[in-house]
Parts: sequence; C-alpha cells; structure tokens
Amino acid sequence: VHATNRSKGGGDGLERIAKHLKNLNYTGFSLLSKDGAAIPPKASRKFTVVGYKAVKVTVLDRNETRARVRVQVTSPKGKLLDTTVSIRRNGFFMVAGPAHDQGVLVLPIFARY
Repeated sequence: VHATNRSKGGGDGLERIAKHLKNLNYTGFSLLSKDGAAIPPKASRKFTVVGYKAVKVTVLDRNETRARVRVQVTSPKGKLLDTTVSIRRNGFFMVAGPAHDQGVLVLPIFARY
C-alpha cells in the first residue's frame, strides 16, 4: 500500500484495512501489489516490493489463537526493519514507514490459518 498526502481516499482492495489506514498521518492510499503464501511454522518466505525493497516473513511458531512472526524489511542500502510480532489468528499487523515516492509504504502482514 502506498500512503501519500498527494491524494485523498482509499483505493480498491483496501476495504479490510481501511479503518486502520485512517489512523496514519496520510490522506491517500493505493494498493500497489498483493502477494501471499502459506508459510508453515519455522519457515520463511521472501517477498519483493516496490522500490527495490524485500520483506522476509518468518513464522516462528503459532498456536490456536496467535502466530509469532518475524518481519524483516531490507533495501539495497541495508536493513530497514527487523521485528518480531504476535498476530492474532486471522488478524494482521501493519508495518509502515519505508519511504516511497513522496510517501511511505504500508505493508499489512496477515496471519490467516
């Protein structure tokens, strides 16, 4: 998701997270791409995102109610983020902040299982 102050409103495909995007200090949001994968516990998957950035998601463990996930964001210049979060089952966590085209990228990480 690209968040910017150059436009207003949300784009198609953002309905599920729209109310959470409104909490960010931006006026316009657009879906740049969408990707997903089933990642079993103790496994990782790397996703390439716009602006030559990569997101590596590792499922450390999960139980009936929560998944513990490590999220690493890198660019050609190095590591931008390395954090571990607990996401409720069928919920999501948003990583916001890598700069992109006069705004920022917002990366929703879903835990659907």
